[in-house]
Amino acid sequence: MTDLHIDQEALADLHPDAWHWALHLASGDREFAQDVLQSAYLKILDGKASWAGRSAFKTWVFGVIRLTFKSQRRKRSLMGGRFFHANGAHLESLGPTVELSDPLSVSMHEAIASLPAKQGQIIALVFGQDFTIEEAASVMNIGLGTARTHYTRAKSSLRARLAVRSEELCDV
Repeated sequence: MTDLHIDQEALADLHPDAWHWALHLASGDREFAQDVLQSAYLKILDGKASWAGRSAFKTWVFGVIRLTFKSQRRKRSLMGGRFFHANGAHLESLGPTVELSDPLSVSMHEAIASLPAKQGQIIALVFGQDFTIEEAASVMNIGLGTARTHYTRAKSSLRARLAVRSEELCDV
C-alpha cells in the first residue's frame, strides 16, 4: 500500500490533543513533551513515519508520538537524564482545563497519575482524547484484549481510590 499524503492542516488541528498526549506520556515534564512532540512532527513531515491509511489519522499520529516517546525515553535513560516529575508537577502541567482548587479534580488527577503506565495511558486516551478502546489499543501497540484488561483494571482502581478520597472529603 502506498503512503497517503499528510495533510498539514489536519496535523495542526490535532496539536492540542497531541500536546496533552505527549505531556501525559512524559508525566508532566513540559520540556520533554515538547522534545517528543517536535521529533514526532519531524518524523511525520519528513516522511520518516508514513501513514498507510490502515487506521484513523489521529490514531496513527498518536502512535508515532508514543513510539517517539519510547525512543527518546530510552536514549535519556542511557544518558542518565531524569525526565519524570512527581505528581505535583504533573498536576501543574495540565493547565487551565484543571481547577486545582477543586479537591475532587486534584484527587482525580492524583489517582490517574498513580496508575501503572499502561492503565494511565489507556484512561488518558479513552477519557481525555475520546478514543475507543480499539483505537487506544492501536496507539499503544497492544492487543485489544490487553487494552480492555488495562481499561477495566484502571477504572476499578480509580473507582476505589476516589471512593476513599470522597469519604475523606465528606468527613472534613
